[in-house]
Amino acid sequence: MLVNTIILFLRDLLPIFILLGIIAVVFKHLTFSLTFVVITLCCASAGVIGYFHLLPALSDAYMGSGIELSQVILILISMVSLLTAYVLSRIESHSRIQKVFLLFAITAFVIVRASAFIIFLDGYLMKQEFTSNIIVGIALGTGICLSLVALLYFLLLWLQASKLAFTVTLLFALFIAGQVAHSSIILHQINLIDSSIRLWDSSPVIRDASEYGHFFKALLGYEARPTLVFALSYLLTVLLILILHWRCRRPAPSIPMATGGTKNAG
Repeated sequence: MLVNTIILFLRDLLPIFILLGIIAVVFKHLTFSLTFVVITLCCASAGVIGYFHLLPALSDAYMGSGIELSQVILILISMVSLLTAYVLSRIESHSRIQKVFLLFAITAFVIVRASAFIIFLDGYLMKQEFTSNIIVGIALGTGICLSLVALLYFLLLWLQASKLAFTVTLLFALFIAGQVAHSSIILHQINLIDSSIRLWDSSPVIRDASEYGHFFKALLGYEARPTLVFALSYLLTVLLILILHWRCRRPAPSIPMATGGTKNAG
């Protein structure tokens, strides 16, 4: 049970830590006050609790596919909000609007990710023989996630300050693309998308259910046996973000021309 708790922690909650780490680097020009942090924490907590209580009703909605559809909607809301905040940071300096979209992005992402882990906790905390193992697993999982995100954070800061600054933007694009592409897997599970064509199988190298598989899935959207729909949605999302990155650039400040000057002697 201890190992299962750690693996599920990495699968469900590591993406949240990575999202926060990427936001801290990409939007480091923003000042996140304690008020913003508290509001975000309250919204995310209320959203998770509300979504958890709605799960029984959602499971009966849309011919039994309500939970999956709500997950896809929340993921898309989160990633679109995150991308909107990024575009706004490239073209203007309205930090308040950027923070509003970041609030939407974090809240929606925490709801869809944390709710899956809470379902696991709700099922096992009722059994007292597993309680101690689950608590230790949560503590270890939190430590692992914090360590990984700290390394990622300082690596991204170093890349941003070097000649490889574009790598940060590329990783930002790959993270969003991975989340969007995995929505196609959810839609395939409820038969809304026919994606039976598998392009390759890299399971002998890195399995989806392994520790490395969970890490690269959270960071880059890794999929050992990607479908054609998965690959197309992934590549198109990356391409869209890179185009927006190049097209939406904050105009350079104009240098005022000197009003005075030497006049030609007449």
